Amino acid sequence: MEVDKWLLDRKIKISKQLEQLKIKQKQEHQALLQKIEIGQDEQKKTRASELEKFLFSILILNFLFFIRLLQKYQNVKKEMSNQHVSDLTRLEKNLKNPSTLSVSKFYGSRYLGNNSRFSALKEGGNPKDQQESP
Repeated sequence: MEVDKWLLDRKIKISKQLEQLKIKQKQEHQALLQKIEIGQDEQKKTRASELEKFLFSILILNFLFFIRLLQKYQNVKKEMSNQHVSDLTRLEKNLKNPSTLSVSKFYGSRYLGNNSRFSALKEGGNPKDQQESP
């Protein structure tokens, strides 16, 4: 009987220890799962932050490119406007003083062709006297 009691006590003790071990393993498993979840959340936040920084840097680069392009456009526009004003001033000066009219750089192929109404000016005549051909 003593042996049976001892065996029964031993069996109870082992089953309690096994139950405690299962509980401990389950708790450890839950802790590991929670640790994994926290790590994944941190990784997602890090990725999102890095992506946000990357997209922001691309946005800044595109903005700077646009600003440079706009500045280039404005410079070209101003240069063309200045050239146009200069050409008009030269033309007005030459039209006011017909004695100084001559074939010059201004009357080159850039502005006036052979069929231009200003071809009479090249030859020293009046553009109103020249008729346009159909």
